[in-house]
Amino acid sequence: MKSFYIRHLIFILFFSIAVFSNGQKASLAELIKQSKSSNTEKKLDAYNKLANYYTGSLPDSTIYYCNEALKYTNDNEERTVFITSMGLANNYKGEFRIALDFQLQAVELIKNSKDKFRKSHVYHNTGIAYDYMGEYDKALEFYYKSLSLRKSQNDLPGCKSSFGNIGLIYYLKGDFNNAIKFMFASKEMATFLGDEIGIASAQTNIGLVYQAQEEFKKELDIHLEAQKVYEKIGSKQDIALGYNNIGSALMDLKQYDKAIVYHHKSLEIKKEIGDVVGITMSMQNLGSCYYKTDSLDAAVKISLEGFVNAEKQDDIPNRI
Repeated sequence: MKSFYIRHLIFILFFSIAVFSNGQKASLAELIKQSKSSNTEKKLDAYNKLANYYTGSLPDSTIYYCNEALKYTNDNEERTVFITSMGLANNYKGEFRIALDFQLQAVELIKNSKDKFRKSHVYHNTGIAYDYMGEYDKALEFYYKSLSLRKSQNDLPGCKSSFGNIGLIYYLKGDFNNAIKFMFASKEMATFLGDEIGIASAQTNIGLVYQAQEEFKKELDIHLEAQKVYEKIGSKQDIALGYNNIGSALMDLKQYDKAIVYHHKSLEIKKEIGDVVGITMSMQNLGSCYYKTDSLDAAVKISLEGFVNAEKQDDIPNRI
């Protein structure tokens, strides 16, 4: 039988996606038209942008466009881009072993490349795959490889992401001093870059450490601050994450009725975007809240729904 054990807080992982060009944004209709071009370069560029667009919301669409792109290129570095994107899409689907397999394929393809920027992205995303599998030492190994390359290239946005994810691994390993150090380094870099979402992401992760240190009021305050940014400029996934973490902080403060409101908000968005992993987390959070408020029938009902939903996910160890 599959098992899936989770805690009630989820966190942001900074995904890296290598791209072919930094051209002007095109509408989806324009990109779909471009994907039918007889010019292979234009076709691949369109497939890449379409895949990136759908990664967090419709991962099956990402996988479709990547598979289409792979029919038109034998170049290892170009194939690496699409294989990496398929790995990320499978993370969103909860297919963590498949995601790791794709990232390791990308590592093999990129090993002789002199493109440090692209190689750093591959190492970073391989770290994420190991993270999701609960193999934290391997995740750290790849995050530090990526960070080293990013520092050598003065890739400040990349360093921001590396700092954040290294901090998260230290958090998961119970090393809160190093966790806070790297998370604040990520926040400082995001502030320097004027990256509002990056600042909010770092705040979300710092909230995890406050929770672990039982500083629950600070935990709630920092999640509320991050949520203002998510609701202003974030994706639906960002907003759902924020609602989840506010609900979790309220649970820590034993304000269960308020927590239920936020977890339901998070659940509805996760259902809308097909976030299988997130749906399970929200259902288990709600089950805990209903249990604490003596709503036992509701607790059993939604906990069973959460268990059934968890069966759709990969069989992985306790990650969170």
